[in-house]
Amino acid sequence: MITKKAIGAAIRDARTAAGLTQVELAERMGRKQVEIARWEAGRYTPLVDTFYSLCIAVGADPGSILTEAAAQTAQEKQ
Repeated sequence: MITKKAIGAAIRDARTAAGLTQVELAERMGRKQVEIARWEAGRYTPLVDTFYSLCIAVGADPGSILTEAAAQTAQEKQ
């Protein structure tokens, strides 16, 4: 199972790869910056439709973000 922490790290990596700040991403998504911060910290995970909107906002494939999160989860377990 992919951890919230790993999903958050993968979201942060996708955001920074897109050259966006948390504020810029939040504006693109019609969300608040605090929500982005909570996702990246692994305190919450976005719902599926929100996750898809996030992927569109950063120009990333949902599968690539989840694959990165799965790899990070595997590393955490070692």
